[in-house]
Amino acid sequence: MSIYTELRIAGVRLNAVGQIHCEDIEKAEPILIKYIHAGPMLVPDTEFSFNDPVINRKLFNDLEKRKKKVIKEFGDYVLYEYPTYIALIHLPSKSVAYLVRFELKKVFGKKGVTQIVLWRQEGNNFVANLMVGGLKLTAFVFFKVLLEKNDCIVTDRMQTQMGKRFWQDRIGSALANGYFVYFVNQVSKKAIRITEDNKREIEDTYKIWAEDESAKDRKIAICKEELW
Repeated sequence: MSIYTELRIAGVRLNAVGQIHCEDIEKAEPILIKYIHAGPMLVPDTEFSFNDPVINRKLFNDLEKRKKKVIKEFGDYVLYEYPTYIALIHLPSKSVAYLVRFELKKVFGKKGVTQIVLWRQEGNNFVANLMVGGLKLTAFVFFKVLLEKNDCIVTDRMQTQMGKRFWQDRIGSALANGYFVYFVNQVSKKAIRITEDNKREIEDTYKIWAEDESAKDRKIAICKEELW
């Protein structure tokens, strides 16, 4: 059975910016966990549906049951951190405007984290233009929330072309701001430092963004310190 068939059966869909949707997170979790332990394989662009108001309200109600703490407040919007989620909530409408689900994992003994769900509400200009500490919201959550609390962030398995560009942007920002970036193979225990000078060569040589199962053991890791 192909990856796409398994994902469809689990109710998982991806949108054109590499974001994952699963209406029943508990049902979808096993298949998501299976694939986040592999490399950043490119997948076809497809639809997404947290924009559906009924599904969005269901998500909001589910999050309301969970323990949370405030990261930042922006008038009617509040950015919350939950045990495995980060969400921007619009309080008056009781809706979710931005969502990250993350999974903690070890990377060569370091405390790592992977974003396995990333979604932003379509047509919401406030969210699209929101700057936090001089960073776009997605970059703020990536560097100042998730990476701040962990040693490194690693790619998940499923990336569309837009998701690939998201990671390439994060790699560029990381290199420009003194973070350590690695090509990682957790099976062979190989980690190669990526720099501005060699990043294109490493992408081409190791086919990091492959479109088939050959990518299953390959990841990108952005770290606060050297892996060793």
